[in-house]
Amino acid sequence: MKSKPLRKIIYPRIAIIMLSILAFFTIFATYVSKQYIYRQSEDNLVEVLKLVENYIYENSQEDFKTLGDDLNVLTNTSQIRVSIIDPDGVVVLDTDKDPSLLNNHSTRPEIYKAFNREENSIIRHSATLNIDLIYYAKMMNRPLYGLTHVIRVAMPYTELQLAYRSIYIYIGIWAILFLSLSVVLFIFLGNKLERPLNDLATTAQQYASLDFSTETFISSNLTEIQEVFSSMRHMAKKIVEQIDDIQQQKEELQVVLDGMTEAVIVLDPHGQIIESNPSAEQAFSVKGSSLIGKYYLQLLRNSELNEIVEDALDTIGQPIQQSEIKVQLNDHFYQVHLSRIGIETELESKNILMVLNDITTLMHLEKVRRDFVANVSHELKTPVTSIKGFTETLLYSDLSLDPQKSKHFLKIINSQTDRLHAIIEDLLTLSRLEQSHNRADDFIPINLNSVISDSVQICRDKPGNEERTITIECNRDLQMRGNSLLLEQTLINLIDNALKYSEVTTPVKVICSKLPTQVRIEVSDKGYGIPHSSIDRIFERFYRVDKGRSRDKGGTGLGLAIVKHIVAQHQGTIEVKSEEGEGTTFSLTFPTGEGS
Repeated sequence: MKSKPLRKIIYPRIAIIMLSILAFFTIFATYVSKQYIYRQSEDNLVEVLKLVENYIYENSQEDFKTLGDDLNVLTNTSQIRVSIIDPDGVVVLDTDKDPSLLNNHSTRPEIYKAFNREENSIIRHSATLNIDLIYYAKMMNRPLYGLTHVIRVAMPYTELQLAYRSIYIYIGIWAILFLSLSVVLFIFLGNKLERPLNDLATTAQQYASLDFSTETFISSNLTEIQEVFSSMRHMAKKIVEQIDDIQQQKEELQVVLDGMTEAVIVLDPHGQIIESNPSAEQAFSVKGSSLIGKYYLQLLRNSELNEIVEDALDTIGQPIQQSEIKVQLNDHFYQVHLSRIGIETELESKNILMVLNDITTLMHLEKVRRDFVANVSHELKTPVTSIKGFTETLLYSDLSLDPQKSKHFLKIINSQTDRLHAIIEDLLTLSRLEQSHNRADDFIPINLNSVISDSVQICRDKPGNEERTITIECNRDLQMRGNSLLLEQTLINLIDNALKYSEVTTPVKVICSKLPTQVRIEVSDKGYGIPHSSIDRIFERFYRVDKGRSRDKGGTGLGLAIVKHIVAQHQGTIEVKSEEGEGTTFSLTFPTGEGS
């Protein structure tokens, strides 16, 4: 419905009503006033007629001519005309004209009605005087000179018109006053109604545009307007509070979204992204640029995921099939969950929430678990099989004739038992390290030179290492906070590996250096080296670069995994540099822990 301003709706209607009232009262007042004046004039004529009739009765001995002269004298000072008409319609007396010159009056309306005994008055044009007159005629009460006559008095209509003119003047003055009051009323309405309503409309428009900064005051003493304005102010206050609450909730939600490790994307019913978080930008390799405004087909390069999203967008009024799929994006694996936001109707679709949970670590751990189980089974199966086989040989074969072979078998069983014991010990060590997440409270200041010297001596005391060259370069006063037994185990593993996987004639070096807030320990050799493809995997449990050589050297495949865990517990880092045929260097960096 098309709206109109208040002045175009109310003012014309008020004007029509006011003009109608003015017209009605003007017509009514004019009519009543004219009727009143006419009745007054008629009453005056009746009074004059009675006076003349009485005078005629009192002077009836005179003839009509003498009566006419007398009546002329009586009416000389007024404009009253007196006429007497006999039953034949002949004018026998007239104060303004010679009766002999007048026509027969029997057809005059007032004369005709008077002879029919009907007193009457009439306004008509006089052909004799050529003016409009108001007549009043009646049959005389008594016969005159033996005949019943009609007596008629008249006066010029101009007398009434003069009275009417005064009425018109008064009515005109009243109309002007009425119109002036109407103008005052319009001004009053403008000041008391239109202007406050315009102010209310302006305030409402400001509120509609969410502009609540301007303090508006409505200058009106009308209770209704003040109540409306008060309600609007109260509503504005509530809206501001709700906007603040919504803004706070939005900021809190944004903080939650930004802090989520899960990638969150909201799609509108057309497939356009309307909300996302940093994890989503990272997942789709657009970090630093916004996903908002893009369509899902520009990002989702997985056919299965595209198909599920398309089905969700095409399906209206039905729930999304809660099938969680696993997709790979940029070397990461994600578990995807789709759901609708809000209540969906059969005619209107809602936005779609897509959550991608990064399960790369879980899948890696699952793979590590599977590999660990497989490797443990394989590593344990070998010594157990050997022990079982040689034990059965000793039990069920007669080796009494060959003591040397029996001794050889027992040495193999002992060797495999030691290997099995080493594997179990290393597994138990890993388990204890994994269960002890924070050992910092147990750390004490330790002398690195002393720990390194002890580790080197233990390795040198092993069979076959007596003649190996192991050099130490370390400040005797260099210290750090840590667990000396764990650090010693770490160094023993690294030094032992350096000795195992290098020629007897090549040296092994252990170098310590002091950094501003850290210490660095390097264990290097000039041995066989590690292929680049294996460097990232050497810290995995039971991973071997050269499986045959590792087993021959008596390794369990868990030493570097233990080293990695011990370094991590000391909040340190480990780096590996290696070239095949040139040797390997392990660099351990630890915080000194000074001042802690």
